[in-house]
Amino acid sequence: MAISLDAISLSPSLLWIDEFDWTPIEQVESRSITGNLILQTGVRAGGRPITLKAGDTYGWLARSTVLALQAKLAGTPPFVLTIGSHTFSVAWRHAGGKPIEARPVVDYADPLDADPYIVTLNFLVIGV
Repeated sequence: MAISLDAISLSPSLLWIDEFDWTPIEQVESRSITGNLILQTGVRAGGRPITLKAGDTYGWLARSTVLALQAKLAGTPPFVLTIGSHTFSVAWRHAGGKPIEARPVVDYADPLDADPYIVTLNFLVIGV
Protein backbone atom coordinates (compact mmCIF):
# COMPACT_ATOMS: atom_id res chain seq x y z
CA MET A 1 0.00 0.00 0.00
CA ALA A 2 1.56 3.27 -1.12
CA ILE A 3 1.62 6.24 1.27
CA SER A 4 2.59 9.78 0.27
CA LEU A 5 2.24 13.39 1.38
CA ASP A 6 2.04 15.56 -1.72
CA ALA A 7 5.10 14.43 -3.73
CA ILE A 8 6.93 12.89 -0.75
CA SER A 9 6.83 9.10 -0.76
CA LEU A 10 6.57 7.54 2.69
CA SER A 11 7.16 3.99 3.83
CA PRO A 12 4.25 1.69 2.94
CA SER A 13 4.89 -0.01 6.30
CA LEU A 14 3.75 2.98 8.37
CA LEU A 15 0.79 2.04 10.54
CA TRP A 16 -2.36 4.18 10.62
CA ILE A 17 -2.84 3.69 14.35
CA ASP A 18 -6.07 5.68 14.85
CA GLU A 19 -7.95 4.63 11.71
CA PHE A 20 -10.90 3.28 13.71
CA ASP A 21 -10.69 5.60 16.75
CA TRP A 22 -12.90 8.25 15.18
CA THR A 23 -16.57 8.67 14.33
CA PRO A 24 -18.03 11.10 11.78
CA ILE A 25 -20.97 11.78 14.13
CA GLU A 26 -20.97 14.38 16.88
CA GLN A 27 -23.61 13.97 19.58
CA VAL A 28 -24.53 16.04 22.62
CA GLU A 29 -27.00 14.94 25.30
CA SER A 30 -28.67 17.30 27.72
CA ARG A 31 -31.87 17.51 29.75
CA SER A 32 -34.65 20.04 29.51
CA ILE A 33 -36.03 21.77 32.60
CA THR A 34 -38.75 19.09 32.71
CA GLY A 35 -36.20 16.27 32.59
CA ASN A 36 -36.77 15.26 28.98
CA LEU A 37 -33.77 14.14 26.94
CA ILE A 38 -32.52 16.63 24.37
CA LEU A 39 -30.32 14.89 21.84
CA GLN A 40 -28.43 16.89 19.23
CA THR A 41 -26.68 14.89 16.51
CA GLY A 42 -24.73 16.10 13.49
CA VAL A 43 -22.11 15.04 10.98
CA ARG A 44 -18.63 16.41 11.62
CA ALA A 45 -17.19 18.51 8.83
CA GLY A 46 -13.56 17.49 9.15
CA GLY A 47 -11.26 17.17 12.11
CA ARG A 48 -10.47 13.47 11.77
CA PRO A 49 -7.01 12.70 13.21
CA ILE A 50 -4.64 10.58 11.16
CA THR A 51 -1.55 9.28 12.94
CA LEU A 52 1.04 7.35 10.95
CA LYS A 53 3.59 5.53 13.05
CA ALA A 54 6.75 3.55 12.42
CA GLY A 55 7.97 0.90 14.82
CA ASP A 56 11.35 -0.26 16.03
CA THR A 57 11.65 -2.69 13.11
CA TYR A 58 9.35 -1.32 10.38
CA GLY A 59 8.18 1.82 8.62
CA TRP A 60 11.46 3.71 8.86
CA LEU A 61 12.02 6.88 6.85
CA ALA A 62 15.33 8.18 5.55
CA ARG A 63 16.65 11.32 7.23
CA SER A 64 16.23 13.17 3.91
CA THR A 65 12.51 12.32 3.94
CA VAL A 66 12.16 13.51 7.54
CA LEU A 67 13.85 16.79 6.58
CA ALA A 68 11.46 17.20 3.61
CA LEU A 69 8.48 16.60 5.92
CA GLN A 70 9.87 19.06 8.47
CA ALA A 71 10.16 21.70 5.74
CA LYS A 72 6.42 21.24 5.05
CA LEU A 73 5.59 22.28 8.64
CA ALA A 74 5.89 25.91 7.55
CA GLY A 75 3.80 25.28 4.42
CA THR A 76 0.21 26.33 3.96
CA PRO A 77 -2.36 23.53 4.13
CA PRO A 78 -4.11 21.69 2.71
CA PHE A 79 -1.68 18.93 1.81
CA VAL A 80 -2.70 15.78 -0.03
CA LEU A 81 -2.17 12.62 2.00
CA THR A 82 -2.63 9.37 0.13
CA ILE A 83 -2.91 6.07 2.00
CA GLY A 84 -3.48 3.23 -0.43
CA SER A 85 -6.60 4.10 -2.42
CA HIS A 86 -7.73 6.79 0.06
CA THR A 87 -6.91 10.47 -0.42
CA PHE A 88 -7.28 13.09 2.30
CA SER A 89 -6.90 16.86 2.43
CA VAL A 90 -4.88 17.40 5.61
CA ALA A 91 -3.05 19.86 7.82
CA TRP A 92 -0.41 19.10 10.42
CA ARG A 93 -1.89 18.42 13.87
CA HIS A 94 -0.01 20.77 16.21
CA ALA A 95 -2.46 20.65 19.14
CA GLY A 96 -1.77 18.04 21.79
CA GLY A 97 1.80 17.29 20.81
CA LYS A 98 4.30 17.47 18.00
CA PRO A 99 3.21 17.15 14.38
CA ILE A 100 6.39 15.17 13.62
CA GLU A 101 8.26 12.99 16.07
CA ALA A 102 11.48 11.45 14.75
CA ARG A 103 14.41 9.65 16.29
CA PRO A 104 17.29 7.92 14.57
CA VAL A 105 17.43 4.12 14.57
CA VAL A 106 21.15 4.48 15.35
CA ASP A 107 22.63 7.65 16.83
CA TYR A 108 25.43 9.17 14.75
CA ALA A 109 27.31 12.39 15.46
CA ASP A 110 27.13 13.28 11.75
CA PRO A 111 24.05 11.54 10.27
CA LEU A 112 23.73 10.91 6.54
CA ASP A 113 20.64 11.62 4.44
CA ALA A 114 20.04 7.88 4.02
CA ASP A 115 20.15 7.07 7.76
CA PRO A 116 16.82 5.57 8.97
CA TYR A 117 14.50 7.29 11.44
CA ILE A 118 11.55 6.04 13.46
CA VAL A 119 8.74 8.54 13.02
CA THR A 120 5.25 9.44 14.09
CA LEU A 121 3.34 11.81 11.80
CA ASN A 122 0.24 13.61 13.12
CA PHE A 123 -2.32 15.00 10.66
CA LEU A 124 -5.81 16.44 10.83
CA VAL A 125 -8.29 16.04 7.96
CA ILE A 126 -9.63 19.37 6.70
CA GLY A 127 -13.24 19.30 5.54
CA VAL A 128 -15.08 16.07 4.81
